[in-house]
Amino acid sequence: MKVKKSRVGLLLAAVSTAGLFLSAAAPASAGTYTWINKPTLSNATYKEPGQSTSFSRTGVKSYLAADGYYWDTTLWFGSYSAHGYATASISGKLSNQPTKVFWKYINDPNTKKKVNLRVTLQGVPGGPTGARSATTGFSALPAVVDPSAIGEGLDVSTVERVGERDGVSYWRGLDTAGNIALLAVDGEHASSTTVTPAQFAATGITLRTDGPTGSHQGVLVPDQFAASTGLEGAGLTKAGDSFFVQRADQASDETVVVSGNVDSARRESRAASRDTLKVQLFGAPQ
Repeated sequence: MKVKKSRVGLLLAAVSTAGLFLSAAAPASAGTYTWINKPTLSNATYKEPGQSTSFSRTGVKSYLAADGYYWDTTLWFGSYSAHGYATASISGKLSNQPTKVFWKYINDPNTKKKVNLRVTLQGVPGGPTGARSATTGFSALPAVVDPSAIGEGLDVSTVERVGERDGVSYWRGLDTAGNIALLAVDGEHASSTTVTPAQFAATGITLRTDGPTGSHQGVLVPDQFAASTGLEGAGLTKAGDSFFVQRADQASDETVVVSGNVDSARRESRAASRDTLKVQLFGAPQ
């Protein structure tokens, strides 16, 4: 009897150990896994910890709980990177490609003030991940786009294509909170960044991507700045009504001030748009 009890004990121990192993290998939240959610310092890179690197994933999203406009975030999914403001996302094929993020406060990169950073793996097998494709009123959004990864969740009914460069297509839309999203679809990857309407009115929205097809940077501006030549003077080409793009291999961090066309009636209105725009261009990833 003692032998039988010891064998049962060994069996229970083995099952318990296996259970612990399985719980460590699968995320607690089906479909996603957040590997960091804590205050962090500017001008630093944060890498995915070892305990999550075994999880397969179809993408990653980051969110910096920051006020104001002057934030610079670079997010990596393997060797592919997306460079935007307080939010960024990348989606692609299911893989174990590692993720990491770098952020800085543009006006004072070495500030000691901490800001909460949250980075979440998307499409982790084992639960729902949200729609991976959706249809707008006129065309299909590329299947590589994960609407659930974009800002507060992309409102696909608002999406429209704004331009293309070297096979990289760009799309605009709104997330479910009303933030402006700029998307880039680059082969097997889709990336995004978002800004509030107030920030869009002040800075437009810029998204830089670096990957196998090279480095590209797209800038979407409010309509009254569509005719401005300031961005073309900075090396960008107009590729849509209010959209500019450049091959960004040689680009550096730069703020470009452009002038708009705001008539006097709109300028006097409390709701008037600005007549100058401070566009942030991004240099190569850190």
